[in-house]
Amino acid sequence: MSLRQELMIPKNITDLIADRDLIILNFKNMESFRAKAEQICKESGPYVYPVQSFRNYGGIDSIKKDVDKRMWRRVIELTGFNKYMDKTARKEFDESLDKSPPEFNINNVRSTLVSSYNQSDMFMRRGIVNLFRNLGANYKSNSSFKVNKKIILQNWFSNSFGDFCINYHAEPEMNDLDRVIRTMDGKDFKEHVFSGEMRKVASKMYFENEYFKIKAFKNGNAHMWLKRDDLTDKINDIIAEWYDGNSLG
Repeated sequence: MSLRQELMIPKNITDLIADRDLIILNFKNMESFRAKAEQICKESGPYVYPVQSFRNYGGIDSIKKDVDKRMWRRVIELTGFNKYMDKTARKEFDESLDKSPPEFNINNVRSTLVSSYNQSDMFMRRGIVNLFRNLGANYKSNSSFKVNKKIILQNWFSNSFGDFCINYHAEPEMNDLDRVIRTMDGKDFKEHVFSGEMRKVASKMYFENEYFKIKAFKNGNAHMWLKRDDLTDKINDIIAEWYDGNSLG
């Protein structure tokens, strides 16, 4: 099964790049006007400059870094690459942006998307293996590759002062599960939709859609049934292939 799709850079990414440059230009103009205002304040006398208003202002370099970081996150969602990025890849991506985001320009966007495309199969397959291993699926050695239709979910819910709700720390896993299943089924994936749906019905301690049936218990755990046998079979095939080619004790 091939999980890759043709690499395309949507036309509106060039619009994003143009917007980014215009945003930075306007902030640079603001920097120039700010410097002029500061000079006039100094000439007017002491304590005129509104220091408090700019106490947390980090300058144009800080603004460029923040704008670039936000644009990179936007383009990963816009191109659909977020559906291939497993939890490990997403963490590495976010950490790299926090440290030093590359300038958001067409050359950097193209090279990043090409690199992501070349690793998309690996990200997806690795994500499937790690996701279902963390969910408690029954495979712990090279002789066992089985994800059953029923899986016990640990600590997905909490009961605080009589208010039964989803566990905040389980949300990334919930959305990772939704990402994997929808991508394998060729359907669109949108961040946080699944966890949002779960949050709305958590008090009922029961959830069901076209892919899952989930029954929660007061201890915070839940039983989940995978409703699509064809997708369960695909998951098991990918896990078996991964174990065959990798050492994952």
